Amino acid sequence: MRSEKAIRAEIEKLEAMKPKVRRYSAFGDDNWRAINAQLDALRSRLTHSDVDRKYPDDDQMDDHSNAMEASNWMVGSTETPPSEDWLSLVQS
Repeated sequence: MRSEKAIRAEIEKLEAMKPKVRRYSAFGDDNWRAINAQLDALRSRLTHSDVDRKYPDDDQMDDHSNAMEASNWMVGSTETPPSEDWLSLVQS
């Protein structure tokens, strides 16, 4: 599990990045909604089971996968923090 300090720092990064990321992708995906799902997982310290319960519906699969990505990082299953995936979409 990541330290509280690391999780708080990642939350701060995502919050700062969100307004700088293009709202919708070229495919119409809502990037802000994706970031919100990641923030929710980090703020609420959602486990994998929590993510499955909170985002169970097929129409929320993107929310599920984004929240799961953040949860995976938080518990140490992946090394890349969620914020790194958004760096290429940050507009100045």
